[in-house]
Amino acid sequence: MITRRIVVNLVTFFTVSAVLVVFGLLDLLGNPFRSPTVVDTVLANADGLYPGFTVTLNGVPVGSVRSVQLTHGGVLVAMALDPGSRVPGDVAARIEVANPLGEQQIDLVPQHGGTAPPLVNGARVPMAPGGGPADIGQVVAAATRLLAAIPVGDLNTVLHQTAVALDGRAAAVRALINDGQQFSQEFVGYQHAFRTLLADAPPVLDSVTAAGPQLHDALTTTAALLGVLASHQQAVLSLLRSGASTAQLLDAAVVAERPNLACLVHDLRDTVVNLAQPANLGSLAGALATNGSFFTIVNELTPTGPARSLVAGQPASADQVWLRTRLLLPPVLSPQAVTYAQQRTLPDILPGAACQTEFGAGVAAGTQAGFVPEAPGVTVVPPTPAEARVRGSGTPPTDPTLAGDPAPTGGGAPAGPAVPVMGSAVVLAAGPLRRRARRFRRDLRAAPRGRRTHHEEEHHG
Repeated sequence: MITRRIVVNLVTFFTVSAVLVVFGLLDLLGNPFRSPTVVDTVLANADGLYPGFTVTLNGVPVGSVRSVQLTHGGVLVAMALDPGSRVPGDVAARIEVANPLGEQQIDLVPQHGGTAPPLVNGARVPMAPGGGPADIGQVVAAATRLLAAIPVGDLNTVLHQTAVALDGRAAAVRALINDGQQFSQEFVGYQHAFRTLLADAPPVLDSVTAAGPQLHDALTTTAALLGVLASHQQAVLSLLRSGASTAQLLDAAVVAERPNLACLVHDLRDTVVNLAQPANLGSLAGALATNGSFFTIVNELTPTGPARSLVAGQPASADQVWLRTRLLLPPVLSPQAVTYAQQRTLPDILPGAACQTEFGAGVAAGTQAGFVPEAPGVTVVPPTPAEARVRGSGTPPTDPTLAGDPAPTGGGAPAGPAVPVMGSAVVLAAGPLRRRARRFRRDLRAAPRGRRTHHEEEHHG
């Protein structure tokens, strides 16, 4: 017995099924009650184009040709775009071959990126440059001339030699045909990119043509350089062979002098920071200006004349610079020196600190055996261990050979090797890196400026 519940379930099932079928048909075929968008274009030649042929957007079907009719100045082609298809308004139309059978289609190609609003009913699509169909008559005529140029008597020979060449190579021919088919498919898939490349090629070639003289000069210079390298190929080969050993020597020298190099970079940094102060730059500029003015006057007072050689084998000079001086005997003692109102004291002597880095110990502190300051009240202030400590921003090395280097004796570290690199000598020696910039920043303990005494003038003169 069919109950009411079964009837309700069957009605619900068939209703839902019908709704899903209708939704699938509308989604697949589009809304049949919605009219297509009709646009047209005017082509100079529509040979081989008929109603019903496909209309594509960048190779994707979006409609079909509705009608083809003559009009003033060309052929008016009406196109019906499928409902729901969005075709930008900046497209241009051109005729393409749709398949190997020669069937044609109209391809709509965006000219400005496809960002324009979509086409509406009655819109006129312009024709793309060179978008007309291929002239089949010209193609057939060219093929006819090609076949007529082949000697009939030699055609059998060509066919026979071709058969001999292909005999037993069926697999190779099949692979060649498959590769050709794959190439054709890939070429068709990238045909728009090839068209864009061909469209952009003329400006690029024009730029290359305009830069022809410069390119010719560059190629000429390159050829001359290659000629020089070819004439010195043995020297180049020798340089390349010795490059590895030179790099090893340079690496060994840098590793051996790591503490001193770290201190040197640290001191250079502090020196640059000190010189960058406006007051110091002003003093340096004033000193250079005064020095230039002084030597300008000296150059004006020095005549140029001949001079005999002072060393055997040295030629005489015709443009020797002479500086004439005048010796006064007895010396002039008046006016006498002016004394200061308050005697000035000299600052203490601050020897350079040692070099202690993450890489170990570098040069030792600056010392001079038996040194006693002659100026009264001047003492030697030895550097503190904190002033010798130089640390970078990195982490200390974990290699025990880096942190356990013994402190140098005898006033400095042993001299590093001299390494020739590309014709110049790089000497990494343990020089007197004895000046710590932190000691330069210590204020000099000096009295206010006053008038110098006659005794101090004679003492420091």
